[in-house]
Amino acid sequence: MEGENRPALKLAELPALRDIYRVNATLADEELFITTRRYEQTIDRRDKLRERTRFGLLALNAASLAALLSSLGSQWATRLQFTEADIAQTVLCFLVGLMAGAVAIWWSGITATQDAASDFENLLEVRQRKAEYDRAATPEAELKLINRPVPESKIPPDYRWSKIDNLLTNLAGSAWLGAVAGIAWKLSQHVQWCGLWWC
Repeated sequence: MEGENRPALKLAELPALRDIYRVNATLADEELFITTRRYEQTIDRRDKLRERTRFGLLALNAASLAALLSSLGSQWATRLQFTEADIAQTVLCFLVGLMAGAVAIWWSGITATQDAASDFENLLEVRQRKAEYDRAATPEAELKLINRPVPESKIPPDYRWSKIDNLLTNLAGSAWLGAVAGIAWKLSQHVQWCGLWWC
């Protein structure tokens, strides 16, 4: 048959799908660009929120502790009949939150340094891998490329997180909430709820 005598097309001689479906390829390129930008913005937003949360909890516990200590002799503290145990418990919660927030910031600095070193090591490895593709296609270079060890599976930099950092940040927030809840509970015991809701 005529088809059997026709020489087979080599893969390199075939046109790319991009040359046939130009409109679809252009739309795919734009979608990739937009999705990549959206992803980068999400990662940036996440990192900024984490940093603001750490510093915010530290400032919140410090300000609350200062406000509590400055109002110990005030009229409202006397009317609420705060005992020494109540005050000590609230101060302890704010102090725990303060220390946890400070240590969370300190620990995030340590992990950031480790992550930067790990990323630099990964960068050198990627550069080396790229450089091997730029070499002349000698049998030795091809053999070296084929026998190159597979990179160890690592958590991508965008998905790394520290259990200790998260634990300390959550502890700082929980300590503040516990102290405020204690004050709110003491306050609720002195509010006439029936009169408040016109019973």
